[in-house]
Amino acid sequence: PLTCAGTGTFGRVYLARQKDAKNYYALKTLRMADVLKMKQVDHVKNEKQVLVKVHHPFIIELCDRGYEVLIET
Repeated sequence: PLTCAGTGTFGRVYLARQKDAKNYYALKTLRMADVLKMKQVDHVKNEKQVLVKVHHPFIIELCDRGYEVLIET
């Protein structure tokens, strides 16, 4: 089971573990209906772009698995 690490305006962040390598990841889910309703699509896209480009020990590294739309209900 996934452990909820935090909640925000548009969704939740879960602590997930890769079974093979035993690595831990933060898995962010967004309620797309809320993102669209509050017109925050550009902000969500910008967040992803920043995390892709930034490499710093105090900022989490984005591990993009190619899932562009995951809808939490």
